[in-house]
Amino acid sequence: MSTSRKALRQAVGYDLAELYVGTVASGTTTSIICNALVDPDADETKHDHAWLKFTDGDAEGDVRLIRITDEDTGVSGYVPSTGGLTWARALDDAPGSGDEFEIHQLIDPDELDRRINTAITRLHYVNEEEITVVSGQREYSLSTQTWLTRRSQVLDVLWVTGSTALKKTYPPVNWFRIQEDAGALTLHVEPYAQETASQKMILLAERPYAELATDDATTDCPEDWIRAAAILEVYNWLVRTGPGRDTALYRYRRDDALRVYSQKTRHYKPSVPRRVQLKDRPKRGVYG
Repeated sequence: MSTSRKALRQAVGYDLAELYVGTVASGTTTSIICNALVDPDADETKHDHAWLKFTDGDAEGDVRLIRITDEDTGVSGYVPSTGGLTWARALDDAPGSGDEFEIHQLIDPDELDRRINTAITRLHYVNEEEITVVSGQREYSLSTQTWLTRRSQVLDVLWVTGSTALKKTYPPVNWFRIQEDAGALTLHVEPYAQETASQKMILLAERPYAELATDDATTDCPEDWIRAAAILEVYNWLVRTGPGRDTALYRYRRDDALRVYSQKTRHYKPSVPRRVQLKDRPKRGVYG
């Protein structure tokens, strides 16, 4: 099942206990009212310097820092009696009634999107890339497979025999080698006795999941695997950038996040065996 970037950001935010999702009742370019935030018992400083992100409507995608409450000047970032939130830098367009917004207490939501994308690209699945055989050709450039950046990603190379659906067979090539030269990869293969003009090969390789460029973009990567990887990325980022007094706590939570991520990785990581190849072409008869 596909999962959107927005759904992932909100799921990770909830997992980190740093997210509130609300709906605008009314708004201007510098403030909104949210009826669900009305709480006379809440502290006015509850949302000071949190990040406010609008996720639909005319202000969709805009992020603002909620103002810091200042008793001397009477400025309030959050007004518990009305459910009001204010910020200093005006929006280009005012949010309207029914628009959704997020409040993030721990991390800028745009940075959270970057952490999610970093996490996604570190997760892999087994990709079957079809290559059309050219008669007599023993070298095939892999430059069009831009996601293939390391020869260690290649797991195996198979011949495709037969043309009838559900009756094809996939014997391994006798020998193959991936040559890496200045970042460019080339596949070297041995001849195949039954090679024809319509012959195909299948390159089995570990392919990273693609980044999500927008909130509506989706991925087929298992959601709980991404969430675990993203939470680990968030804590790694907080350890590097957070206040010194908080880094010890973030390191502790990162250790726990690493255990969860490792468990999910053992469950979801592709388990296709990698075929070990000799560097040079074997002598005929070695493999039958």
